[in-house]
Amino acid sequence: MSRKRNTDHETALTAAKSLFWQHGYTGTSTRDIEEQTGLTRFTIQKTYGGKRGLFLDTLDNYLENAETHLLSDIETGDLEDLACWFERLASNDQIPSVDEMGCLVLNSIDEFGREDIEVNERIDRYFKLVEQRFINILSTAVTAKNARLGLDIQSLAIVLIDLLLGVQMVFRARTEDSFARSHACAAATLVRSWKIVE
Repeated sequence: MSRKRNTDHETALTAAKSLFWQHGYTGTSTRDIEEQTGLTRFTIQKTYGGKRGLFLDTLDNYLENAETHLLSDIETGDLEDLACWFERLASNDQIPSVDEMGCLVLNSIDEFGREDIEVNERIDRYFKLVEQRFINILSTAVTAKNARLGLDIQSLAIVLIDLLLGVQMVFRARTEDSFARSHACAAATLVRSWKIVE
């Protein structure tokens, strides 16, 4: 029975995440959630603490998935790998279509305005994790003599977060894919400028 409940929970979260992702928290009604997830109003309240609790659960689920996969394929500390990673964000098989829903983190920041404590805690945790991943990659690159000595790794990690967020915003604002690719390529060019020139 526990396996079935877990499957039902994951299915409900996936359906709810799609709703919140597409319509936002405010634009999603409890009736929408009932129809999309198959959950009853009673279950939404009893199991998740209502619509807000379900939203926080779906945001947790989204962030956990992002934390697991973000930069997971860059282990070597090779800056060329990191540069290529930025370029791949805008590749044909990864770039989201113009009518897709964008990044749930950015959508949540837009909607809640960084004023909601519980949403803030989750987003701040995510940003700190991403920053640490960038720090680890840059530190490994310096140790492996793949990056120039004297780089301010902490500051550059913050710059990389800004670049990542900027590219995600361009994905949402673009009218054509080439515009987004130019920004992803510019980020890659900056990363390559930190490499040791042989």
